[in-house]
Amino acid sequence: MSKKPQQIRSTIATNGVRLGSATVNEARCMAELAELRHAIESWAKENDLWGDSWFLTPFLHKSDAPKRHEALLLVFEGPLYNVFNSLRQDSDEHHEHFCSILERRGFHFEMEDHVTMCIMPSDEKRADEYLALYRWQWIQNLATHRLYDIHREVFEHFAKQPDHLARLEWRQYEEFLDAVFRNQGFRTELGPGTNDGGVDIRLYQSQSIPQIVTVVQAKRYATRPIGLDTVAALFGIAVQQRAHKGILATTSRFLPGAKRFARSIPSGLEFPNIELVDSHRVGGWCADIAEELNSFFQSGATPAPSIIGPECLIGLTGRIVVARWGVNMTSNYFAKIVADFPYEVILLPIDSEQVSGDGQRGTEVAKDTGKPYPRFIAFKRTSTNGKLDFWGDGKLYFLWDGKPQYFDYLD
Repeated sequence: MSKKPQQIRSTIATNGVRLGSATVNEARCMAELAELRHAIESWAKENDLWGDSWFLTPFLHKSDAPKRHEALLLVFEGPLYNVFNSLRQDSDEHHEHFCSILERRGFHFEMEDHVTMCIMPSDEKRADEYLALYRWQWIQNLATHRLYDIHREVFEHFAKQPDHLARLEWRQYEEFLDAVFRNQGFRTELGPGTNDGGVDIRLYQSQSIPQIVTVVQAKRYATRPIGLDTVAALFGIAVQQRAHKGILATTSRFLPGAKRFARSIPSGLEFPNIELVDSHRVGGWCADIAEELNSFFQSGATPAPSIIGPECLIGLTGRIVVARWGVNMTSNYFAKIVADFPYEVILLPIDSEQVSGDGQRGTEVAKDTGKPYPRFIAFKRTSTNGKLDFWGDGKLYFLWDGKPQYFDYLD
């Protein structure tokens, strides 16, 4: 918290959220997608093509952070399959008509596989708008399970748009601040939310040193400013708790009297220091955290950030998982669990070694060569047969039993 936060500015505009030089109008984006879905479905029904077809929101379907340019998924297993997987002349005509529907609305598409199409904005500015919109929805989705800790896109979002902190519910705001402090290396104790004696979060120097160093009070207000009385009360709590410091974090603002009181506290070991933190200050911390997490995930050789403590290096850590993927071919993807969280694991891709076959077909096993591949997050799930699996990077992984896995590269 001693780092000087970078200055990141964000304001709420009348018709949307200001993101840099772009204004994201959520209502307009959602209406635009609704009109696009209606146009596609109406055309398909008029031509008896809509059977066994449906739309999906990309990041919800993939259970993964939103990707740039992904606005909508169209999935089809009926007549539309022939339109995009056939050489018939009437299919070409339908294909051209479909493309014109997208082009008139500023979209284009790419096939992800034989039955799934990703519809994307053609304009870069609109792609940024959809990314901002979906990223906020993704954060709300993560908030239902308090999954902030290692998702760098969450911290990137609040670094760019610190005013969005005020859109969190009051308890989500406390939980997010808890994740911020844990990413800064503190051992934290999040209060129950009510009847907490004025302390929302207690910060300890480390896991091994049980001494309170800071008490935190979170005030998630839309417009209500923080006055002298609130700051003075936190000072008294810090004295009573024998904490070296008190932090008052708010999504609102501090009145002049509150700022003067915090500055007037004599420096010395006998008095706790009071730090007043607004959303822009938290946004600066988020920028630092996002940079550290991004470096860790992009480079397999980067040391683990402080959020990955000893408790994350037990359980499933070190186990190998495998995913099988392919339409006309069969490929295996091996990865090693490098950190184990309650709802997620961090996976590091590893290589494979062929043990039978001719290089085109055969069997292979995992081989950890130590190459620093980019890491990624996979969500834990319990399958219908009660076994644990992991969804990440667009693939479903299972714990590997050590047996050779079949592959077939012949298309």
